[in-house]
Amino acid sequence: MSDGSETIVRPAAELPRFGRYRALERLGAGAMGVVWRAHDPAIDRIVAIKVMRTEMLEPEARAAYLERFRTEVRAAGRCAHPVIVAVYDFAEEAGQPYIVMEFVEGTTLARLLRESAANRVAIAPRLVAAMLEVLDGLGAAHATGVVHRDVKPGNIMITPAGAAKLADFGIARVDLSALTGTGAMIGTPGYMAPEQALGRGVDHRADLFAVAAILHEILVGRAPFAAPSLPETLLRLTSPEPVELGPLANTALAPVLARALAKNPAQRFATAAEFRDALRAALTGGFRAEAATTVRPAPEAESGAGFASLAAGTVEDRFDPALLARLRADLVQHIGPIAETLLRRAAAGAATAQDLLGACVGMIEDAHERAEFLRRHRALLASGTGSGIGPRAATVTPGFVPDIAALASVESALAFHLGPIARVLVRKEVEAARSRQELIERLAAHLEAAADAARFRRAAEAALGAR
Repeated sequence: MSDGSETIVRPAAELPRFGRYRALERLGAGAMGVVWRAHDPAIDRIVAIKVMRTEMLEPEARAAYLERFRTEVRAAGRCAHPVIVAVYDFAEEAGQPYIVMEFVEGTTLARLLRESAANRVAIAPRLVAAMLEVLDGLGAAHATGVVHRDVKPGNIMITPAGAAKLADFGIARVDLSALTGTGAMIGTPGYMAPEQALGRGVDHRADLFAVAAILHEILVGRAPFAAPSLPETLLRLTSPEPVELGPLANTALAPVLARALAKNPAQRFATAAEFRDALRAALTGGFRAEAATTVRPAPEAESGAGFASLAAGTVEDRFDPALLARLRADLVQHIGPIAETLLRRAAAGAATAQDLLGACVGMIEDAHERAEFLRRHRALLASGTGSGIGPRAATVTPGFVPDIAALASVESALAFHLGPIARVLVRKEVEAARSRQELIERLAAHLEAAADAARFRRAAEAALGAR
């Protein structure tokens, strides 16, 4: 059930057990865990088991993470609806928490959207109909007080019969700050609502925004605010200008999508049912634009004030305005005008200068540019780097003094395979390694596929100059 992953079949002797559940094959892996197809002998049914990775967390952080995870899984278990992938069980095996879910035969919407243009056009009506079902499922979840917060094509399965199944309820909402670090973004920028991208509180209307963004991609071939880079995407998403619907502008769907994609949550549909009914009416020619569906640019206050406000209030009590201005000037060179908004968000949530620097580093996509950014702001690293590498990274053992910029490159190489969790793994292993080569091997051990491990070793050796 992992988007784009190849199913890996192992000899029976190598397959793990999770309590009474016997794994049959590994379906895929991501930054936060591994998904298995398994058998429940008690009632003789096939299930999916998602094993969460927590071994790299400190005991206190792990306990808090597990408690939050249990709370969210319980909430997910209350979402009984045919469209929502059912949650059956939650337990731990050898210290690893896992969630037992309904096994769904099918293909992710993300994979279907990667088909050729001709194939996408052919299946578009079926996919749009599936999104009506997704709205039904979301409505049921919202009625129980559960918000998904990461509705995206990779979390939507399309069965062989064309039905939609929405996955990862209760998982998407887990607070990942202990794993991703200060300033890390939770969610998927191409589909998240502006308030979510800006780190503000979200409610069920963020899920409706995501559904509209997916509908736009189904019909047009791209997400509505998609851009060549993450900063450009965030700039479009958080600006006050309303969405540009392009080829959909003069269709019956235009007012529906414009309202659902409003930057201001108050201008969106109030409920999933209202959105579903408007979409269905537009598809059958019965929808008429009304004043309530007219979407105006959000006030500047909705998307954030100017940079002058960055050093105001509690922010200036913790950070030197000159430091903020220097970071902004540097970030603008890497990511453009969005630096102003992103830096304001990072400053609001960072407790230390190192946290703030870490958030800034995470905004830069290119590994080389990230390393250069770290070099220019090395003075901030006296008590630890903002890249998630602790203060002992520069004094691990005599004779092994890893360069901060090189470690950032190693983290980037590992993140290519494991995602944000690479940051935590590098921090852990760099404290234990006694040499460059030992560090590389410790990190490579986290990659199951031999080809992935070999690729990472080459990148890490180039970055660290290991021999």
